Amino acid sequence: GRVFAFEPVRRNADFLRQHIAINGADNILVIESACGRESGETVFFSGPNAAMGSLCPVGGTSFRVEVVSIDDFVASRNIQPDVMKIDVEGAEYDVICGAEKTIGQFRPVIFLSTHSAELRRNCLERLSEMKYAYRPLTAGDDPHEFVLIHGEKAKLPTL
Repeated sequence: GRVFAFEPVRRNADFLRQHIAINGADNILVIESACGRESGETVFFSGPNAAMGSLCPVGGTSFRVEVVSIDDFVASRNIQPDVMKIDVEGAEYDVICGAEKTIGQFRPVIFLSTHSAELRRNCLERLSEMKYAYRPLTAGDDPHEFVLIHGEKAKLPTL
């Protein structure tokens, strides 16, 4: 399979490319862009460390980044995704909104990491409306990571 990894921060994208080269993973393409509701440009805020920046204003320094919707990306490359992983430090709902056509057409398995109770509720409600079943990947009373599978594909696997 092919992997398209979206990373808007050049430093992180460079590290990712180094890891790809070290591991000889020639099926991964790094896209230096954030994912969002629609393609264009927006402000990215650096977080307390290189792994915690976001499109949501959380302090730190800011700079402009390219943004692509998954629907635009999939259409421009004529691809049919089987799996999506969404871990975007607060922009989860926007990514889902920008991927609605893709999700509706291809029904990929989705791994979702949410970064607030409100985002979790909004994302899971929207994906449930699209006939996705979900299961927490983390234990406890306040899970934030989920696997989602379209109702017509299969029963959720036992983890």
